[in-house]
Amino acid sequence: MAGTRNSTPVTRAELIAYCLRYPRTYEDYPFDDITDPGKWTVMRHRGNTKSFALIYERHGRLCLNLKCDPGESVFLRQEYASLTPGYHMNKVHWNTIDVAGDVPWDEVTRLIGTSYHLTRPTKERRSMRFDAVGIVVTDLAALVRFYRDIMGMVTEWAGEPTAELRADGFRLILYDRAEFEALTGGRLDAAGRGGTHELAFTVENFDAVDKEYDRVVGLGAAPVAPPATHPWGQRLSYVADPGGNLVQIGSFQEL
Repeated sequence: MAGTRNSTPVTRAELIAYCLRYPRTYEDYPFDDITDPGKWTVMRHRGNTKSFALIYERHGRLCLNLKCDPGESVFLRQEYASLTPGYHMNKVHWNTIDVAGDVPWDEVTRLIGTSYHLTRPTKERRSMRFDAVGIVVTDLAALVRFYRDIMGMVTEWAGEPTAELRADGFRLILYDRAEFEALTGGRLDAAGRGGTHELAFTVENFDAVDKEYDRVVGLGAAPVAPPATHPWGQRLSYVADPGGNLVQIGSFQEL
């Protein structure tokens, strides 16, 4: 249920506690001199003091500011009415979530994790962030029904060739096999690759997609599809692990 956790409203204390699960973080109250004491809670990294979450009340509503990949933000702002451009923040890179709105709790926690990783100190930040697991299927509708109706995952799928399902902060992406083979040049079953499972990693921008693809291929990953920019605005590349599973490296951010 949106804005709830275990059927009860999410509180400021719960948001703070969740953010403090991440290593080397602390809470700060830097705006007490210009606002009511405690109104703005800023969650920061100890390594660089950068904020990754701002928790506050606006018009009696508990709100949360989080950093996000601009390309993903475009999708999220269309998907959720209570997720809007960042209040008092850079509107391209930050979003505001009305915590009692229509963004599910597992999506809120996923976005907190995204913001944490995007703002980590450079020496601590990994160049790639694990994003999702994908499965290539021959009967997409049947798989959606299984994971949605039987396993209880949440989805807004409406017949597209790709379906995204969510649960507990985890994303599962289902791909229609014909569409996916066209995307990767029809080489899913080449060289003994299984061609049914995909692990997705996201990087900062298009240039990073190219660099990481070259890096992992140079280290021994089997190339499947070199970096290419697709009509929906995402740059993707594919390699295979030693077990034949596909590994996606991609980004929505051009610059």
